[in-house]
Amino acid sequence: MAYSSPERIKASVAKGFTSIFAPTFPLYFDILQVSPAQTEIDAPYIGGYGDGYVNSVDKVYNVNPMAMVSGKEKLLLGAQACLWTESCNNNAAAEYQLYPRLLALSEMSWLPQAKRRFTDFYLRLQTHAALLDTLKITYAKHFFETPRQTAAEKALTEADTLLAQSHPGAVGYPAQTDFNLLQAAANAFRADTANVANLAALTQQIANYKKADVKLPEAGKVYQLVSASTYYRKRFAGSTLYTVGDNLKIHYTPQTEPEELFLFPAAAARRICAPFGFQRKENSNLPMWMRKQP
Repeated sequence: MAYSSPERIKASVAKGFTSIFAPTFPLYFDILQVSPAQTEIDAPYIGGYGDGYVNSVDKVYNVNPMAMVSGKEKLLLGAQACLWTESCNNNAAAEYQLYPRLLALSEMSWLPQAKRRFTDFYLRLQTHAALLDTLKITYAKHFFETPRQTAAEKALTEADTLLAQSHPGAVGYPAQTDFNLLQAAANAFRADTANVANLAALTQQIANYKKADVKLPEAGKVYQLVSASTYYRKRFAGSTLYTVGDNLKIHYTPQTEPEELFLFPAAAARRICAPFGFQRKENSNLPMWMRKQP
C-alpha cells in the first residue's frame, strides 16, 4: 500500500511492486473536508491533523493515480481511502467523514480519467442526498445544494419547527394561547395553500410568536437546566450561558450535581440565572445533597 505521499506510488511501481494508491492527501478521510471557516459549529466530526489540512470532495475526485504510474499501469491495483477512527467518537462521526467523499472515491477509482468531470459529478451528487437521508446516514452537506423553497413552504416549515420545539406555558416558552394561535394559522394555511390571505396570516403569527413573552422562572425556586445540547461538540446549539462571578460558563448537558441546579433571583424586570451550588445561603428544607457545603 503506497501511503503518506503520492510520490510513494511512483517509487513502489518503479521497484515492480503491485500497489494500492492510498496517500494521506487526499485519501485520508480523518482529515477535515472543508476549511475551518466553512465548518459548521456543530459538525459531528471536527478533528484529524488540525485545521491546516483539508481533503475535500473535489480533491478526492480529481486526483489521478494513473498519471503517477505511467507505463506501469498494470501494477496499480486500485485506490484506497483510510479513516483512522481513533479520532471518531461514534458511528455518526465516521459516517460524516465517509460521505459524500466515498462516492467521489468510487467514481475516481472506476471511471477513466478522460470521462471524469467534477461538474457532472457535482450535479449527480445532488440526487444522493435523498438516498442518504432515507438510509439515515449521517453525511457532510457542504457539497449539497440547499433545496429551494417557496415562500409558502418556508412559512410552513418554520411554523412546524416552532410548534414541534415548543412546550406551551413552560418556563422559557410562550403561553398556550400564543401556541394555539400559531397552530391554527398553520392548519388554516395547510388546508388552503393557494389562499394568499392565509399565508399573510401565518407569516404574521410566526412573527407574533417569536416576539411573544415567555414564562419566566419564579424567584426562589430551584431549576435544573436541560439544554438541547447533550454532547460537548454540540455545546453551542441550544446551550445556556450563565455567569459565576466574573466568569462566563456554558451549560450543555443535563446534570444533577448541586452546581448544575439554578436559582433565578429577581432583578428589576429580569431574572438572573445563578447556579444554586454557588449560593451563600443554605436552605435547611432542601435535601442534604442539594445544600451548599461549607
